[in-house]
Amino acid sequence: MVKTRTLACFLLLLHVISGEEHDFDAFLHEGLNLLQLRASTAPESNSSRGQREAPGEHERAQCPHEIEAELAASGDKRFGCEGKLRAEDTVRCSFWGEPHVTELFTGRPANIDVLYKSGLFRMGAAVDGSWEVQVFNCGIYASAVAARFGKTLIEVFVDKSGTLTYYLNGENVDKSELPTVDRNGVKLDSTHRTIHTDSWTRPPAHYPGTCADDIGGQISLDVAADLNAVGNLNVKLEAARDSVTTVDTDKYSICNVHARAQWRWGDWETLMVEPENSLFTIGTQMCAGCNGPIGWGFGKANLGSAAVAREFCDAHGAKDVGQVTVESICRGASIAVADAAAACASLQDRPQFYQDCQIDYCASGGEHVVVEEAAEEEAIENPQPRCVQGDCDPASLCCNALKDQATLILDNVIENELCGGGELRYGSALNQNGQSIDLVVRAVGEIECSGKLDDSKFGSKNSQIGIVAVNVGSQQTYEFSFVQHGTDNLVAPQNMMMTFLDIDQGKNGKQRESIEVCGGGAAVTTDDSELDISVNGDCIKVMSTTAGTGRDNPDNLEGMSQLQRQRTVAHQVKGSSLTATLAVSKKGNNPRRFLFAGHPSVACVLK
Repeated sequence: MVKTRTLACFLLLLHVISGEEHDFDAFLHEGLNLLQLRASTAPESNSSRGQREAPGEHERAQCPHEIEAELAASGDKRFGCEGKLRAEDTVRCSFWGEPHVTELFTGRPANIDVLYKSGLFRMGAAVDGSWEVQVFNCGIYASAVAARFGKTLIEVFVDKSGTLTYYLNGENVDKSELPTVDRNGVKLDSTHRTIHTDSWTRPPAHYPGTCADDIGGQISLDVAADLNAVGNLNVKLEAARDSVTTVDTDKYSICNVHARAQWRWGDWETLMVEPENSLFTIGTQMCAGCNGPIGWGFGKANLGSAAVAREFCDAHGAKDVGQVTVESICRGASIAVADAAAACASLQDRPQFYQDCQIDYCASGGEHVVVEEAAEEEAIENPQPRCVQGDCDPASLCCNALKDQATLILDNVIENELCGGGELRYGSALNQNGQSIDLVVRAVGEIECSGKLDDSKFGSKNSQIGIVAVNVGSQQTYEFSFVQHGTDNLVAPQNMMMTFLDIDQGKNGKQRESIEVCGGGAAVTTDDSELDISVNGDCIKVMSTTAGTGRDNPDNLEGMSQLQRQRTVAHQVKGSSLTATLAVSKKGNNPRRFLFAGHPSVACVLK
């Protein structure tokens, strides 16, 4: 496991005011508010659970790092398949064998309880509706388990031959493919086993089974084949204590009941899951093991419930995984699916976006803003980062910058004398490995400060954004250097990237903007970038192609539209400096303002 440091994830952007001429001071006070991007694997608080995934969540899935400070805020108890989940405290629920119920969310039974009631049951569910786990019991042995973690559906069942079979979001996963990661970041592990029998014997690691962690950080699921010959399922849940429902609010979850002195056998008071609320998409394969080596347990199980369960399973048709997810998330949020469908009606002709919109609508608690976002996503078709040339890895560039805290803070301008031939210095802009580093901007060659271009056009917009400027009809080369605080001693920052944003132009091709970086490292744009990109030796030049207005300027990095991302390029800093030539074609009177950033930006996958 890679040991990482605390994330301080600020975006610094290079921006050019586009379209018609704008008053600089008015624009400066428009209030561009850049939020921190997060890159952790755990939620910040319970209040955010079940909400629409923020763009930063996709960085979490992409970056194989623990962000220690944010995780620590979630609690010090580690749990999960690889011990990466954290909570203040956890509760566990598990059964093995016949099945013997060895733990409940309410505690360990004084006597071993036995689940001899056949049918489909909920094991446990989240208070916020973000996850749910169901199990099908043949009567003496369990044959199948289904778990929804956010948008991801996991199904594990015993087939007629006694083979443990895995489905992830409706698609079969061969056991040789484990560990497997789906598009939502949930991994099916093949090695972890924490289930115990009454004598605390664990299923051997070579036995079939899987472990999966909720990407929201609330729960871990462990499923293993039993030690006996029929290969029935043993199941264990471990969840953050404050995330689970209780018997007062949830009459369906087996894990919520309180232990009692007498064994329940077939007399469990929990309600069985109705057909319309089943998480299983696999139809009668849910009870394939019951019809095969496991058997229905006649003679020992409750005969009535076994007959009802068999009839229930025989009538259980295959389902669409997306619709099951929609229904489950909306049910957990107490929102009618019909209401979600009505809210997302404009996307009916695009089935995948239509389903995703309903999922996000319910997960947000019925926020209509997510419908607008879904419509925007439908239009952008999920663009991805791409390298301008060569085979660089955008994911590594993103993650390495985040883990090394390669982000700039620019609200401490201690020198601003570019027009006088001096420098623009941001004090303590970067703290890395215990060292305070200044960012110094100097003009290469003579700088043309004339007309309205003077030192007031350079400096800091806020703690994340610094500003330089260029007169229209001219170009200026700037060197961005990193030095020890208060000195001119050069320092090479680790995994720093500089981002250039909102590269556009005025009407009729006027005031066309370009940025050329020479001698740097990799450069990343989106695969649907509207920039004109050219490469000449070690120089990479991007030029605007489309008119923009002040209204399409980014206000919030996490909420950037794809149009804004299409006008962005991120450059890897090699060594202690990066040199960029900024140019603006004719015509116009006001200087153009460029905002520069110290964050990987488009190298990160943001949806």
